[in-house]
Amino acid sequence: VVPCKGPDAEGLVEDTIEGDIDWLGYSKLILKGDNEPALKALLARLATRLRGRAQDYEQVGREYSQPYDSQANGAIEVGIRNLIGIFRTIRLDTESRLGFKIPHDHPLMAWLLEHAAMMMNTRMRGDDGLTPWTRIRGRPFSQRILAFGESVLYKFPRKGPQHNPRGN
Repeated sequence: VVPCKGPDAEGLVEDTIEGDIDWLGYSKLILKGDNEPALKALLARLATRLRGRAQDYEQVGREYSQPYDSQANGAIEVGIRNLIGIFRTIRLDTESRLGFKIPHDHPLMAWLLEHAAMMMNTRMRGDDGLTPWTRIRGRPFSQRILAFGESVLYKFPRKGPQHNPRGN
């Protein structure tokens, strides 16, 4: 979740994307985008920034879709449609449990979008039967996922190795 579509003055958009790229762990990159001026400027700044870290990245390139080619971003459009569906489902579930409608400009919406993306990456299987998490990490996601906004009551054990969460 970023504050704007293109580059911003503080560099938050580039920081967020760079963090996601670091998390993926690839050393050869092709940054893809469409021909919107804001995205072209963002990809140019990001490519320059990543090329400055030559010790981490062997190759950094840019690629843009062909103008007026509606099929070029077909897979991306399907992914966006799936994410919107998951987001809508989680939002409606949260609103029904809270008993009121969450405004569109509420800060909770950004967190809800991140939760929806995490659900999509850890639970949605591709044509190969693997989730994106499994493809990237090499192992399935094994943690339990709670409903968005669910309360979790927890008490540290009195005895045993985890009785003092801050350590000795």
